[in-house]
Amino acid sequence: MMLTESIAVAVQPGDSKKLPNSNLKDAGVIIHQIHPESSLRQVFKKSSTTIGGLAISKTHIFAVQADRAAVNVYNREKGNQEAQVFFPDKVTSIAIQDEETANFAVLGMANGGLMIWEVLTGRSIITNRFHTQPITTVKLHRHSNLILTGSSDTNVHVWDLAHLVAFTNHSEQVQGSPLRTFGQHRAAIADIVISSGRAFSVAAISVSKDGTCHIWDPTTSQLSRTILLNTIPTSIALDPADRVLYIGSEDGALSSVNFLKTFAPLFKKSDNGISESKIQEQGSPFARLPEGVGAVNCLAVSYDSTVVLSGHSDGKVYAWDVSKRKLRQVVVDIGQPITCLQHLTPEGIRQYVSSNITAPAIVKPKPVETFATGGNHGTSGIPSNYSISAQLIGKHSRSMTESSMKGHEYETRVRNPGFFLEGPFHPSLLDEGLNELSESVTSNATTLANDEPVMDKSSQLPADNSGHDNLTAHDIAQNLSSQSRIRLLEKALAQTRQDLDEANLSLARSVERRSMRQERFEEAADDVHKQYYIEIRNGVPPKEASRKMDAKMEELYNNRQAQIDEEEMEVVVNEVRSARYGKWDASEKL
Repeated sequence: MMLTESIAVAVQPGDSKKLPNSNLKDAGVIIHQIHPESSLRQVFKKSSTTIGGLAISKTHIFAVQADRAAVNVYNREKGNQEAQVFFPDKVTSIAIQDEETANFAVLGMANGGLMIWEVLTGRSIITNRFHTQPITTVKLHRHSNLILTGSSDTNVHVWDLAHLVAFTNHSEQVQGSPLRTFGQHRAAIADIVISSGRAFSVAAISVSKDGTCHIWDPTTSQLSRTILLNTIPTSIALDPADRVLYIGSEDGALSSVNFLKTFAPLFKKSDNGISESKIQEQGSPFARLPEGVGAVNCLAVSYDSTVVLSGHSDGKVYAWDVSKRKLRQVVVDIGQPITCLQHLTPEGIRQYVSSNITAPAIVKPKPVETFATGGNHGTSGIPSNYSISAQLIGKHSRSMTESSMKGHEYETRVRNPGFFLEGPFHPSLLDEGLNELSESVTSNATTLANDEPVMDKSSQLPADNSGHDNLTAHDIAQNLSSQSRIRLLEKALAQTRQDLDEANLSLARSVERRSMRQERFEEAADDVHKQYYIEIRNGVPPKEASRKMDAKMEELYNNRQAQIDEEEMEVVVNEVRSARYGKWDASEKL
């Protein structure tokens, strides 16, 4: 399958003007393909989206309305508006937790508060108003679940999503405060981006109307670097490799900061773990824009980092060639101010981990009292009327279990449903059945022992101390047969437990091999991407370099699949040996 890249564009209609394309009449959000060729794919109408008010999942589009306290929700598969969700106060910005399912939507409010909307349940959580002015931007780090909110009050608050949604009390009005606050800016926060690194290496970049760009650690709020800008910034974007930062301004200027060119990492720490002192730098002009394009309201970077896309107040989306620093083309002209621009996950790339849950329809937010007063919360604090509306997709078979994984790995898989690649199964189910069998065997043995007359060791005949006649030879044989069956059951039970232990051991080894195979694959993929960037710097045409990269990535996928097929064949051979010789070798690959 050919690699296909698309972008989502949202507008805020202003004065009526002649549309360049009749298909864009009343367009509010559009999906436009940019690779391998430019073409219009979908048009969603009747939306006036505010800046920073667009979030897109695999199934839905969430557009914050600029003219009302509502969010329009569009169904991507059906191509229509599914719902218009109203809120008690005006929403200014939005972010979603997971692109696959959009489990949580985080909304910044004009009153300075923060709202969490569980899209699959309708549960809503509202925080206290820790911002004194409207929230201007909301960003969520996927790996650490940290929420960053910037406001006109010059502060950036850092929140913990897991803490906000936890059932720690029966009230959905969360009284907790942010984890920490970054207060180095002196004017309203314009935009925030978070690096793509894991939780231990995440960096936050924020720009303000005071003309500064700060790079800092959201886990400590320690400032790492400061970039001075010649203009007032409006939006920023970071390329997928965390290599270059692009900054758009009110006057339409576009500048960049190349972290690799200066041989300085994006985020720097000293040996004792404390951030180093501030390093003042200055952003360099990236390209000369045409006259009258208006402010850069939004930015996005292509999947391969070779193209920067900018949305402007003149209603156009421009594509800039990174290597040549020149305008490549006008991607789309909607005729209304562009407010949001988002690069969608490319199609045609096999994903290693994909969620088995999808949301065919969203559940509108319910009043905060719904789950707080909905009945018994039990020992876990979860209300009895709490339910999830979702659809399971894909194959479901026996999954990796807790006993076959290290504690941290199992904790990660439990917290992220996307890690469950196979259907639900837990060894406790089998253990429970074995325990019941063991109890039954013990109970039967006790009953037989109590019912049997005491045997005289000298004669091996039952002694007459029960007040009844002695047992017949047939009764003695029957009792001995029952004891024999008990011993056989106990032996079978022991063998079953041994087989289970061996299966868990083999499964743990299989998990370890999968992890090692994935690490090798990721290392090889990194080498392919590095080679791609080297070819781009050496002047190889982007299309040719992209074609080579796609071919090499396809080869890596095929090689990994061949390894998987080989291991599956060894499993079949192992099962044949087990059936033939009655012995299962746990050291064989699973």
